[in-house]
Amino acid sequence: MARRVRTPLAVKRQMTRDKTLEAARDQFSRNRYGAVTWDTLSAATGLSTGAIAKQFKTKADIWRAAMGCEPPSDGVLRHGEALDDALRDLVAAYDGETPDQIAEALVKARQLLDQVD
Repeated sequence: MARRVRTPLAVKRQMTRDKTLEAARDQFSRNRYGAVTWDTLSAATGLSTGAIAKQFKTKADIWRAAMGCEPPSDGVLRHGEALDDALRDLVAAYDGETPDQIAEALVKARQLLDQVD
């Protein structure tokens, strides 16, 4: 009878970390920061939220490890949809619209940026 080989704990932890970071990169690239939760990461990895929490204390820690930078600021999070709309308006205005429409989109974007600061 073959002897069962146990995976060392350090290897299991690294596998959990790697799996979490891979899922986090995917989730953060598809969804807004606020939409990614411990539960969505758990579902994406097949790991328990507890297993993920043993590797990372906060969602911001997961973001930093997965994305290599600081997570979005609170102002950006609060105004994310409006920022997205303003950016889309700017792109649409630039793509063949009149100078007045471009100016209008720029004013809207500037007002929104003032709110974020």
